[in-house]
Amino acid sequence: MLKTGRTRPAPDATAFCSALLSPAVSHHPPAAAHHVISSRGWTLRQEITVASKFRGKYLSIMPLGTIHAIFEKGNHHYTWKKVTTTVHNIIVGKLWIDQSGEIDIVNHTTGDRCHLKFAPYSYFSRDVARKISIRAEQVTPTADKMTTLDNG
Repeated sequence: MLKTGRTRPAPDATAFCSALLSPAVSHHPPAAAHHVISSRGWTLRQEITVASKFRGKYLSIMPLGTIHAIFEKGNHHYTWKKVTTTVHNIIVGKLWIDQSGEIDIVNHTTGDRCHLKFAPYSYFSRDVARKISIRAEQVTPTADKMTTLDNG
């Protein structure tokens, strides 16, 4: 296990990455930054901090910060943010986790976008439990035309 605040090669550098930097930026509030350089032609970096709410029966964790994935082949640069994770039945009952919120994945090289919406579980909703809505937009490089896919 790599310790926070250290730069070390991964145990098998050819299988995973050639460098990993993961310093703890702050402890109160908790914040960290990660930078991974892969030997397979990709780079991942993120800065992350969390906000949390404890409401008796559940704990909500809202990650703040942006994730960047850069692929050398094709020079594609993607960014996105994480959704809220809620842990239910903290004190009594069977623990279960739900994710809710919206993610916009953007390819800054081509302008393509994907919007994901994670619907939270609700006792009163007639909607499908754990539903994920997807809306993808592809920008055509030869024209000012956009192709949209929407599953509702």
